Amino acid sequence: DGATNGDRFPFFGALERPVLDVVLRPGDALKIPAFWFHHVENGCWGGFCEREDDDAVGQPSVSVNIFALSNAMIISQGIFRDASQPFADGAGVTRSIDDDAFAVSALRGLGWALLKGLGVRESPADFIRVHLLEARYRPLRQCHETGVRVGHEVRRLSLSEVERVKSCIARIIPQFDLLRQEDDCGDINGIVLLVACHLLELWAVELVGASLVADAWEAALDLEV
Repeated sequence: DGATNGDRFPFFGALERPVLDVVLRPGDALKIPAFWFHHVENGCWGGFCEREDDDAVGQPSVSVNIFALSNAMIISQGIFRDASQPFADGAGVTRSIDDDAFAVSALRGLGWALLKGLGVRESPADFIRVHLLEARYRPLRQCHETGVRVGHEVRRLSLSEVERVKSCIARIIPQFDLLRQEDDCGDINGIVLLVACHLLELWAVELVGASLVADAWEAALDLEV
């Protein structure tokens, strides 16, 4: 489509080079902590397999991945479970997925309360725009434009709905605090913010559907309250 990698991934150039480069030989194993971004390549690298008589040259490479639940993953699963469908009634049914005005107001209420509760330094609007919309959905949109948009009607949450927002955030902030106490995951603050972004996505998927996540959050950012 003519778009460069710089257009699709505008923040990639600001990333530091990988901290660790590891070459695994036969019999080696590598443990990657939960939520660590990683990239794997099979073959020769960095001076290894240079000799023609090296047994590894031209031979099949077989790797075995084992996924084990870490404390950070278990805590994160609990966050998603307890934060899911905060406006569902007793039967587990939430409001109509066609109610754009409610969905947009609900997302704004939930997003602002979550990010303030986490003590994020950026404003909620700036955090969502940079870390969710520009970093994740801008590249996706360039490849998959749906042509469908979420309405921008203004609709304030009722007092009971506001209480549901507060109740939801009160349930999960202590779990985020537990997540921050995990010390075996490297950049734990980065993991907290990553889980927060996934939660913002989850709420949008539940309220408007997976194809309209970005549109719903853009409408929430534009909402005047």
